[in-house]
Amino acid sequence: MNYEVIETYINDFRQKDEYNITLSYIKEIQKKINTFIENLNENNFYDYSKSYFLLFLTNQYKQNKKQIFTNLKKAIKFLERSHTEDEIYEAILYGYLSNYYIKYENQMESEKMFKIAREKLIKQQNKEELIQFYIRHINILMISRYDISKINSLIEELHLLIKNNTSKNIAKYYLDLGIIYLNALQNTVVAIFYLSQSFDLAKKTCQIELEIKARIFLAASYYSLGNESESINYLEIILKNEKYQNINPVYKAIIINNLITYFIKKEDFKSAKNYLIKFDENINEVNKDLSEQVKMIGYICKAKYYSISNENVDQGVKYINKSKIYMRKININHYFKI
Repeated sequence: MNYEVIETYINDFRQKDEYNITLSYIKEIQKKINTFIENLNENNFYDYSKSYFLLFLTNQYKQNKKQIFTNLKKAIKFLERSHTEDEIYEAILYGYLSNYYIKYENQMESEKMFKIAREKLIKQQNKEELIQFYIRHINILMISRYDISKINSLIEELHLLIKNNTSKNIAKYYLDLGIIYLNALQNTVVAIFYLSQSFDLAKKTCQIELEIKARIFLAASYYSLGNESESINYLEIILKNEKYQNINPVYKAIIINNLITYFIKKEDFKSAKNYLIKFDENINEVNKDLSEQVKMIGYICKAKYYSISNENVDQGVKYINKSKIYMRKININHYFKI
């Protein structure tokens, strides 16, 4: 491993969502990076900083609170000791530290770190990092059930940043904005507007995974408006069209789960049962790294079906208990509502 490889891994972790990162991949990187650190020149502080930042990113996925904080503080400390001027990287570190403090209830420190990060990114005129910084921060505030007025203020600033952006990432930013309006503000109409923009741009630019995500959240939006038929239309095509045949099995599990929910709402238990069968078929396609996540979603599906359809309430209770075991075991914050 060398510096260029570390940068590649860092970019990989920062761009992918949790369902595209497997535990074996994390373990492999951690093993390599620890070996790299052991062999580093003791005065190579910038490489130390980047190495601990990568370890921080891997431990974020594992939800290891102690290691997250230790790795991040070391990354900042070594950057301060180095002779390398990298204000954007420094801003990124403080942004993540701000999010850490929000998640673990230190509001004053979080706001202090947030201001440092924002000022540095504005000074460097790095709009892409600034947008991603806002999106990460708003999502953490949402998860932490933070003051809605604070979230609203940040969303307004994010909206202006995205409005004036013409980068290739605009489809993703529209998706993120749509999700924020749906989940944080419960403004479904505005959410559909941005999700539709994301969906259209993703189709035009052949970003299949982004298109799938837009479909999932558009379906959720229409479901919240009571339009289960439109929700079903958005999702069923993903399972039937060859265009989406390489879909991530976790996304596929989420889609099947949501379809079961929508059919149950319509009291179409026959269709819901058919998708339970499809779910079991999907499990056979899943590699070992993702199987626990898929199984957890599967137990949620079965618990929902058997409990609500009254076909077998005892089975429903059994699957509820099984899903809880996997939830505790996996211990991740899901990107999609399931």
